Amino acid sequence: MWIGILLVCVFMTDASSCEVKVNTTTNYVSRDACTGEMTGIAKYAASYLGITTRLYCFSLDKNIFDRLA
Repeated sequence: MWIGILLVCVFMTDASSCEVKVNTTTNYVSRDACTGEMTGIAKYAASYLGITTRLYCFSLDKNIFDRLA
């Protein structure tokens, strides 16, 4: 399972203007599916809302906590 995350910044020169937005409505079956949909969301936010975005897709496999230990 994959989740999509956007880093959204109002000002490129001010890190305090940035927020992390997690797509909690969709869990993707592959990285390609995640990147495909999140790219569209990032482009929309950049074009119509005038904010800087960067997308990330993370795998949430069942062994994620084993890798963090």
